[in-house]
Amino acid sequence: MTLIFSKNQSGEYAYDRQSVDIFFANCQTAYENSPTSIDVLKLANSGFPVVESGYYTVEVDKAINKLIYSVLEYKRDLAYNSGQQDLWEKEYSRTVYDLESTLNAGKGKMFSRGEKKVFSYKRRSVEKFMHKLKKYFFESGNKITLENLDKICFSATKRGSGYSEKEVDQFLNKVRILLLTPTEKN
Repeated sequence: MTLIFSKNQSGEYAYDRQSVDIFFANCQTAYENSPTSIDVLKLANSGFPVVESGYYTVEVDKAINKLIYSVLEYKRDLAYNSGQQDLWEKEYSRTVYDLESTLNAGKGKMFSRGEKKVFSYKRRSVEKFMHKLKKYFFESGNKITLENLDKICFSATKRGSGYSEKEVDQFLNKVRILLLTPTEKN
C-alpha cells in the first residue's frame, strides 16, 4: 500500500509525516493479516501531531474514512457470507441505540463538563448540532453526511461551562462510523 499525501504549504499546519506513515504501515499490516481484528473506533479516534510541515489533514482524514469503510465492508460481507447477517444488523442497531441515549439527554446533560481554564465546546453550539443528528437518525430529518461532520466547528469556552471536547469528538467519531457502515450486502 503506497499512500501519497500532499505536503502542505509553508506556514500551514498539517499532520506529522512520519507519524502518518507509521500509522498507515501498521494499518496495512493489520489489514493484510486480519481485517476483523481492526478496531474501527480506534481508527476514527486516531490523531497525529500537528506540525508546520506535514501532510494535508483533509487527505489523511479521507484515507482513514476509506480504511474504516473497507474494514466495515469486509466485516459485513463476512457476516453475510457466513449466514450471520442478523448479527451484523443487530450490531448496527445497537450502535444507533447507544447514540440515542446521548441524543435524548436533556440540555446540559449530553456530555461531561469541560474543565475551567481548559477549552471546551460551548453547550449551545453542540446541542444545536446534536438536535440535527437526532432528527436525522430518529425523525427522518435532513441528511447528515461525512462532510457535515468534517465542517462542524463548535464555539469554545474556557469557563468550565462547556462540554468536554474529548467526549464530544469521540461521540462524533461514533457517528462517523455509523455513516460509513454498509448495512446491506451489495
